[in-house]
Amino acid sequence: MEAFVAPPIHQLHVGALAAPAAPAAPVDGGKRRRHEYIVWRRLVRFLVGTGALPAELWLELWQFEEENTYPKTWSNPSGAVLLQLQPDLWVAERPFVWNSIDVGGKMAVIRLTDGSLWVHSPVNFDEPLRRALKELGPVKHIVSPNFEHVKWAKQWKEAFPDAILWGTPGMVEKFPEIPFDRELSTSSICPPEWQDQLQMCFADCERTPVIGTPFFNEVVFYHRKSETLMTTDIFWSYPNDLPSGSKLWKFLMDKIYLPFYRRFMVRNKASLQQVLDTVAEWQPKGLLPCHGIYQASGSTAAAQEAVGTSDTEELPASILDVIEADVARTFPNDKKFQESGGPESLRQVLIELAKQDKELGYCQSLNFIAANFLMVLSSQEMALAAVRQLIMKLQTRQWYTDGMRQLRGDTAVLEEMVRERLPAVHQVLTLHRFDFLFVTSKWFLCLFAATLTDEVLRRVWDVLLVDGIEAVFRISISLFALHQESILQVKSEDGLIHMMQDWQPDCSPEVLIQNAYSPSLVGSIGRLELDQRRKRAAEAISNADARAEMRATQLRRGGVRPASVLSRQ
Repeated sequence: MEAFVAPPIHQLHVGALAAPAAPAAPVDGGKRRRHEYIVWRRLVRFLVGTGALPAELWLELWQFEEENTYPKTWSNPSGAVLLQLQPDLWVAERPFVWNSIDVGGKMAVIRLTDGSLWVHSPVNFDEPLRRALKELGPVKHIVSPNFEHVKWAKQWKEAFPDAILWGTPGMVEKFPEIPFDRELSTSSICPPEWQDQLQMCFADCERTPVIGTPFFNEVVFYHRKSETLMTTDIFWSYPNDLPSGSKLWKFLMDKIYLPFYRRFMVRNKASLQQVLDTVAEWQPKGLLPCHGIYQASGSTAAAQEAVGTSDTEELPASILDVIEADVARTFPNDKKFQESGGPESLRQVLIELAKQDKELGYCQSLNFIAANFLMVLSSQEMALAAVRQLIMKLQTRQWYTDGMRQLRGDTAVLEEMVRERLPAVHQVLTLHRFDFLFVTSKWFLCLFAATLTDEVLRRVWDVLLVDGIEAVFRISISLFALHQESILQVKSEDGLIHMMQDWQPDCSPEVLIQNAYSPSLVGSIGRLELDQRRKRAAEAISNADARAEMRATQLRRGGVRPASVLSRQ
């Protein structure tokens, strides 16, 4: 079999197509083909009519439809059925038609250490392909990586009945007519049959249903031996300098399909970022997308650049100034942290954090979380991934965005819980007009890293990672309970503020956590009840903000009528 000669690195594009037709067994002609043709023709007419599609490309459209081809992604002069890219890694390229457009599809074949074959995104099966596979070894695993790349799964299962047919999460229920044997996990943990040779990450990026189903959610794979990243539709890779005959194809991809998908379909930006974080941990050399060109090197940088997170990207000076100030005041008296290059590592982690999530950017207090992970993990990449994973685990991203409405809502929830469980403490705090945001901004935002130290903090974080957001409220109530005697003795508002500023719990982690889970003190905090409380509180904050904004607008325009509801807020 012919070996592959790598082309230069090409532009990498994020996202898949816009709205695929429902997947079905591949057929020639028929209703599905006719439906796709009509949809495609109407789309083009609409785009030309609105001026979105240049008129000079109109005539080229008909030739494009007749040829029904896409730009081939590499030269294969020998016509080899399977082309070897790396040791134990082969690829087959076949037509892949979507809405009357042949976007091309690739199938990866990996030979595992036991000599069996692992097939990713199977293409149309035929006898030459059967013979080529037989030369490599027995087919043992067939993986359909997303809902759109299921076209030939049944065909492959019939050809290799002893192989295990794996489906994307939800695929078994969605396609009962396909004889799937097992379903991949959303936990990104590989099955034991090949977890020592492959790694995977579930990309739950598409939250807007397409015909009732997120078709382009997929499982991304990494082959350890060849150091190759394998993707389905999350990344495409094709040249910028396509021949003139493919001009329309490139225009459609660059200007219509991919921008539409990124703008309207990829709603779970956090999951996309998690994929990037995972890819950064894997550090793959090569990238093999199902659609486009195989890249033999530079895949990690290309993936980051495709979503606007290139290392060369600059942050606004205002953000850099805040990061610099926070780095300077993060554990300045910790000799080990300071002498081991901690400040510089922290600076790089915070900058990368701000680059990778434009909406979140950088928020003060994240520095304490990142610094603690750096001291434990001793790796910038792992610390960065840990910060993001912790925020996702706790579902607290909204603490740092949207005017911190969720943080203010959770502050109200904590006050309710203190009133219910520690009424005497709540009475004193209310008497001195204590604002609970004073402690939640310190406890919640940095997850107690500015209050607890060393072993106590790490034990608390262990609990947070297991129980999630519920543990944040439990630990907070436990802290109030541990200082109950001091709070009840406070005589003034200033004395209360002074005491809160210097709060350092003088107890072992066991006592703090036991109090947090004491049936007599904290009692039960059900997940459903907590979710409902948080949602109601956040909605109340949002409504209050809206009323305040409306009232301010009315005042700027000349005042509020005395009978107006706004005037009574």
